[in-house]
Amino acid sequence: MARIKCGMALFALLLWSGQAAAASATQALDNFFAGLHSLQTDFEQRIVRDGQVLQETRGRLHIHRPGKFRWSYEAPFEQLIVTDGETLWVYEPDLEQVTRSRLDATVGNTPAVLLSTLEPLGNLFSILDAGPKDGLDWVMLEPLGEQTTFSRVFLGFEAGDLAAMEIVDSLEHSVRIRFHELERNLALDPGLFRFTPPPGVDVIGED
Repeated sequence: MARIKCGMALFALLLWSGQAAAASATQALDNFFAGLHSLQTDFEQRIVRDGQVLQETRGRLHIHRPGKFRWSYEAPFEQLIVTDGETLWVYEPDLEQVTRSRLDATVGNTPAVLLSTLEPLGNLFSILDAGPKDGLDWVMLEPLGEQTTFSRVFLGFEAGDLAAMEIVDSLEHSVRIRFHELERNLALDPGLFRFTPPPGVDVIGED
């Protein structure tokens, strides 16, 4: 009988631990976005297909909510993705080319909208606890709408801070991003989110 009681106690402990882990991951998600106005962070990004790393890049990310962000890729190839909340610019210096489009306020336009939108994430995603992995607590977000370029997004938290993001498309290709030295609610220069095409570059897309 004592052995059965110990087994029941162990089962209850494991059940409680699982529930606590789930609560901590989803609570970290809520806590991170609560009161978030701006952030800046360095990042490392990997594009992975069938377990093989196809490309590794690094750069810096700035976000000002609502709707403004700046992804600046520094190596091995420069690229800038920036929006003032209305126009989305993608600048590739090596190609001397800029692509311009209207920023779709829905999450389908770019996953960066996920971090910059003020829309409650529960209105855009089905949110599920994805469990611990690689020392992080993960939350999985599956878009509720159909007009998306990806099938799901994972956000990884460490001690309450956003530490990683993984974006998976319908073909199971993934973009894995690790954030470093993330800082919240800084007074960012508004000029970070404005873009003027340099002279001589080709501008493609909408006026």
